[in-house]
Amino acid sequence: PQLASISATGVSSFTLDANGYLTAATGFSGWITGTFANGTVDPLEQGPNDDADDDGIPNLLEYAIDGEDPTVAHPLDAFSNNALSFTKRPGTSGLTYAIVESTDLNISDDWTEVSGLLYVNDPTTISYTLTPGTPPNNFIRLEVTQN
Repeated sequence: PQLASISATGVSSFTLDANGYLTAATGFSGWITGTFANGTVDPLEQGPNDDADDDGIPNLLEYAIDGEDPTVAHPLDAFSNNALSFTKRPGTSGLTYAIVESTDLNISDDWTEVSGLLYVNDPTTISYTLTPGTPPNNFIRLEVTQN
């Protein structure tokens, strides 16, 4: 009970280590065990590829995008004016962000990272602006992986 009442900015939970020291749970594993708008995430649904709120967005992707909550189901509405854009969650480490593209949803064309002046992947934002019709079929998506 007392452990649950301890708080610190940017830390979702604390644990006691084997020596009895208080340690902050950080990164994805600390975030997913925190308390959210609709309570906590079931321990059986806390994996990075799980989808605790059944909205089609894996927990790791919800962690990576600023403002996302694994207990609130809603689509990521990030495509506007031919651009796919996301704000990265501040204070995260150990993540690799990439916008990748395919001309046929990976039937024979591998997903590859986009490049060029229309691609931004800086510490706070990841975005890519499509040029309509080049190529005729072009699909893009955000990929986030843990290092």
